[in-house]
Amino acid sequence: MESLTIGIGGIFFLLVLLTVGVHIAFSLATVGFLGTAFLFLIKTGSLAKSLTLATSVMNSAFFSTASNYVWVVLPLFILMGLLAAEGGLSYSAYNSLSKWVGRLPGGLGLATIGGQTGFGTCTGSSLVTALVFAKVSKPEMVRHGYEKNFSYGIISAGGTIGMLIPPSVTLIVYGMLSNESVGKLLIGGVGPGLTLAFIFSMGIIIMTKRDPSLAPTVDVRYSLKEKLWSLKDLWAILVVAVSVIGGIMWGLFTATEAGATGALAVFLISFFTGKLKLHALPNILEETAKSTAMVFLVFIGATIFSRFLTFSGIAKAMMVSIGNLQVSPIYIIIGFMVLFIILGMFLDNVALLATTVPIIHPIAVNLGIDPIWFALLTIMAVECGLITPPVGLNVYVVKSVAGDDISLEDLFKACFPFFIMMVVNLILLMIFPSIITWLPSLVKT
Repeated sequence: MESLTIGIGGIFFLLVLLTVGVHIAFSLATVGFLGTAFLFLIKTGSLAKSLTLATSVMNSAFFSTASNYVWVVLPLFILMGLLAAEGGLSYSAYNSLSKWVGRLPGGLGLATIGGQTGFGTCTGSSLVTALVFAKVSKPEMVRHGYEKNFSYGIISAGGTIGMLIPPSVTLIVYGMLSNESVGKLLIGGVGPGLTLAFIFSMGIIIMTKRDPSLAPTVDVRYSLKEKLWSLKDLWAILVVAVSVIGGIMWGLFTATEAGATGALAVFLISFFTGKLKLHALPNILEETAKSTAMVFLVFIGATIFSRFLTFSGIAKAMMVSIGNLQVSPIYIIIGFMVLFIILGMFLDNVALLATTVPIIHPIAVNLGIDPIWFALLTIMAVECGLITPPVGLNVYVVKSVAGDDISLEDLFKACFPFFIMMVVNLILLMIFPSIITWLPSLVKT
């Protein structure tokens, strides 16, 4: 049996395990270990020796992944996000922006998108962003007569911005899997995140103009003095954004140091403003440890699986086959993006990246495609899966807050216009690569 055939069989076996509900980390590790053992068995003819060699590969994957210093950035950014959520920075951002744009068509929706964008600079998770704003902004929108399905759709979709605006756990994951600069990936997310927020905002205005019943005009006026005074609620987010984004861009510190600086800044701000209580810290630290351990397990499994693919030769074969295609690289990129959007409907973002990046990223680099540009296109495509059935995690998170207030089917329907907007943003990023690549080019290393 050829190694390539074993590699293809391993991929199908992985899909079977994922389909029946086996955790992604154990699925990857199991297929990687058994596939590697099978390959060694064919070469050596000895079951005992093949199992010993496969175990050695697995042990090496565990050590090389868990002992990598750059992984320190992950728990730091997770901690920063949890501290920001507990410290009420989301409400401060929404409260300030609602005073400025509340009277515009869909104004509270615009404030929600703006607040989620700002909050995204303090948390690297789309799920946390969606969860927090389901509690913060939805009651206000409904209180002012906003159609509830429309409100939930805004919140679910707006949470995806948190995956792009640095710090982004997903971008860190991509960087670890591809060995690309985490700092440049994080900075590369600024442009796509802002364009997505702009497209969402324009979409909300257009939708409410066409159907005013979705979002009646808020009949509350604020003086210029009140608006200016409300800006004080944004200072905390501004400090964190400058600390993290500015520090990386200006070469003041690495992405890991940015994570530590950001976490410390959020802690001090939240504590001294009285919004963070010390008794909440043990739970925050425990949740940080649990989230970090989960992601580590996925990466260890991904490392074992990627080594199996390397041994089988399937990664090299795919690279050669795609490289020999007589088509422009842009068509290959489009094909990859369609693939990511489809897979995103069935896998969560970490699982999807863990199973595809070790294979597809080297192919993109081999074709001469800018790796930072390709990475952000991938993340943007993966994001679409956060609001599409059947595994739209943002939708399920918002539904957990909404309860019986809205059905899952209606919530997915409410997200569909925003899915189209996300595809528009993806196309825009493909047409104008500088939206992604300009800021990373300014990063001082």
